[in-house]
Amino acid sequence: MTTLLKDSLGGNCKTVMFATISPDPENLEESISTARFAQRCAQVENEVKKNEKVDADAYIKVLEKENSELKQ
Repeated sequence: MTTLLKDSLGGNCKTVMFATISPDPENLEESISTARFAQRCAQVENEVKKNEKVDADAYIKVLEKENSELKQ
């Protein structure tokens, strides 16, 4: 499961993990597995950064203006 969610658990996002476990002894193995998975998710470190769309034409105009100012 961790491998399948690898791209979703890291990268440029905030992640919340909800784990549901059962106190029933019959589900002990599954509850331990779920708790271990949640612990691994808690150890993932993300670098959140702002996504920006750059308008190429506007950026070129800004660079041309800066270039002409520097030439003067």
